Formats: sequence, C-alpha cells, structure tokens
Amino acid sequence: MKQRIITALLGCLVLFPVLYFSGTIVFPIACAACSLVGAYELCACFGVHKKLHLVVPTYLYAAAAPLLTHFLFQESTRAYLLFFSTLSFALILYYILACVFSRGDNRFSVLSQVAVSTIYVVVGFTSLALVRRGENGAYLFWLVFVGGWITDIMAYFTGYFFGKHKLCPLISPKKTIEGSIGGSLFCVLAFLLYGFILQRYFFLSPNYLILGISGLIISIISQIGDLSASIIKRENNIKDFGNILPGHGGIIDRFDSLLPVAPLLLFIFELYRLI
Repeated sequence: MKQRIITALLGCLVLFPVLYFSGTIVFPIACAACSLVGAYELCACFGVHKKLHLVVPTYLYAAAAPLLTHFLFQESTRAYLLFFSTLSFALILYYILACVFSRGDNRFSVLSQVAVSTIYVVVGFTSLALVRRGENGAYLFWLVFVGGWITDIMAYFTGYFFGKHKLCPLISPKKTIEGSIGGSLFCVLAFLLYGFILQRYFFLSPNYLILGISGLIISIISQIGDLSASIIKRENNIKDFGNILPGHGGIIDRFDSLLPVAPLLLFIFELYRLI
C-alpha cells in the first residue's frame, strides 16, 4: 500500500504539469510515450516483443500516431486527417497479420491479438490527443479522465460498502453489480457537475442532456475496457502488464478504463458538432 501511495503521488507530480501544458506539444508527446509503452507491454504480454520484424514497425506507429495530431490537425484538414488515420490503422493491421507468412513460428491467433490490441491502445491515446486539439478541447478532454477514473474509484467504494452480487466472477471476482451501478451513477453526476463548473466559471453553455447521456455511456464503456484488460491478463497468466509504475503495474493497467473512453468521446463531440 505504501508503494502504491508513493507511486500515485509521484504520478500526480508528472501528470498535472502535462495536463496544465496540454495546449502545447507536451501533451501529444506524453500520449505518444504512453502509446509506445503500451504497445510494448502488449507485445511482451503475447510473447512477441523480441521479433523485431514485427515490433519495430508497431512501435514506430504507436509513437508517431498521437504525435502527428499536433502537426497535422487543423479545422481545414480535419477530413484529410481522418482519411489518413483510417488508412494508417488499416495498413499496420494488415502488416501485423501478414507477418504470419514470414516466419513459421508466427501463429495467426497471436498476431491477431497483437494487431487488435495494439490498434486499440494507439487509437485510444491518439483520440485523447485529438480531443484536446478539437473545439473547446481545453475543457472537454478532462472528461476522458473524469469518466474513466471517477467510474473506477466510485465503483470500488460502492462495491466495497454495498456489493453483494458478483458482476463477472470468472474475469474479476471482486467486481459487483452494485459497484458497477454506483460507478455509472457517480460518473453521470460528475459529468453534470463539470458542466455546471464550465457554465458558472468559464461562461460556456453545456448541453446537460448530452452530458448526462454521455456520462452513462462512457461509464459503461470504461468498465468494459477494464474487464477487457482483465481478460487479457487472465488468459496470459500475468498479474500486471508491466512494472513501470511500482504498485500499480504498467501503463495499460492505469489507462485500461480510459482507452475506450477517448475514441467514444471524440465520436460524440464530432457528431454533436456536425449536428
């Protein structure tokens, strides 16, 4: 517990300056670093991290995708960025899967896991960088952290005090249905409270209905991301994805509930902007 607290405090000392300077290149660099480490953790989890022909292009892609958002994202080039992002996702996916033909020890099932998981991580951190670069991104990107971490924290406490019915005992024995519901409710409240803060102190005009619905959906998706990471660890017989954060595990262990949240919030914001 002492180690976890020390790591959390040190993490905050690093995280808060990154968030404070999120309007500069500091933020996409941080997203790129997390994406790279996350890609490595996944490759190590699946036992392919020493196959250079596979991992070198994967690592380059993981680091480049979030970083390029800083240089390429403009309102006038939004459609082109979307096109090239989709194309790059497809190309790296095809490359990883094509590696099954290059070496006899590359199993298609393992490479499929690497491909899907890597794109999942890279899309998550790239979307986080894009949310920050978008319209009102200085305010909206905080919802990624609010949605993931408020759900996680309040699901734990709600489950601890009121949990009686197991949610997914074969995947995560400690999670309960009551905790899941509590996490979702508090996430919705947190989104609405954040909207009130934006209206009261930053003179914005948030749509509370959209915020409330988004909070509920984001909370559910966040919990799915958490459970998905647990499935991967259980199937590969590992406790944590890494040890870069002593007492907390790896980058994916800390961001597993945020990775699916960022792309969904990006989609919601883009859809709302178009409407």
